[in-house]
This record gives sequence, C-alpha cells and structure tokens, in this order.
Amino acid sequence: MDAARAALAAEGLAIDARILIQGFSASGMFANRFAALHPSRVKAVAAGAPGGWPVAPVAEHAGEALPYPAGLADIEQLIGQPFDVESYRAMPQLIVMGALDDNDSLEFTDGWDKPAAQQVDRLFGADPMSRWEDARALYQTAGADARFVLVDGVGHDRRKLQHLTTEFFARVMTR
Repeated sequence: MDAARAALAAEGLAIDARILIQGFSASGMFANRFAALHPSRVKAVAAGAPGGWPVAPVAEHAGEALPYPAGLADIEQLIGQPFDVESYRAMPQLIVMGALDDNDSLEFTDGWDKPAAQQVDRLFGADPMSRWEDARALYQTAGADARFVLVDGVGHDRRKLQHLTTEFFARVMTR
C-alpha cells in the first residue's frame, strides 16, 4: 500500500492516507480481519458474509479470552502494538449477509485453526445465522461504528448484496 501510494503521489495524484476495503466471503473475511489489525489505515470497510464470524472487537466474552481471529485477546502479540481502539471506533463498517447464507468457513482450516473455530461454535452457535446477533452485540458493546445488515431471501450471493456496499461507500465518501 505504501509503495502504491508513493508511486501515485510521484505522478501528482492526491491519495487519501486511508483505504476503502471491501470483500465478500473469503475476501470479506480478509477485509474484516485487515480492518481489525490495521484500523488506522482503513477509511471504511464493507465485509460481506465474512467467513461465518467477523473478528469480535473484544478481548474476551463470558469470561473467556477470545484470541485472534475470534477476537482480540492476543492482538498485541500478533502486531507488536496494542489494539488501536480509537481508530477502530472511528472507522465505519458494514457487515452484510443474506439471511439464507449457510456458508461457514469455520469448517475449514485455511482460515481458522480448530481450537478457535470450536470456541466460536461453542460460545456463539454452530452456524453463521445463530452467531449473527452475538457478533452485532459485541460490535455495539465495543463502540464500533458498525452496521450489520441481514437481507431476507438471499443466500451466499455477492451480486444480490453488492448494492449495499456501493451505497455504504457513497455515504462514507460524502462525510
């Protein structure tokens, strides 16, 4: 990002210091995780169907530590600095999913290790829909500027949800 920004600046283009990042499914999980790890570098994030569980912006729940990517208990060990709460709370977020979406990446080891996936299942439910309200509540409790949108009648279908991301970024850019 820094190299691209420098190259564009060298061409005389004014570049915002922070990015807009979006993704759906695996890339939605990436966008959500990148924003949690680097909130000062993100102007806004839109994460569609982010892998069955977005990173909870808390270190613990129900007396249990939530290590990354379930939560942020070990974030300082991972990135070498404390979680940037101020930047995170200031970053607008859209988390959107179809109400019929049963795509759950917690079942796969390319994005989750087994203990973290089992913890999320045990604490928040065995599928994305059963976890939805808990995730929303944790973001609200953490003071995140996050909007959770669940769309009736839609499954794991980016095309049917894309307009929400486009509208979200249009609003962000007019702030």
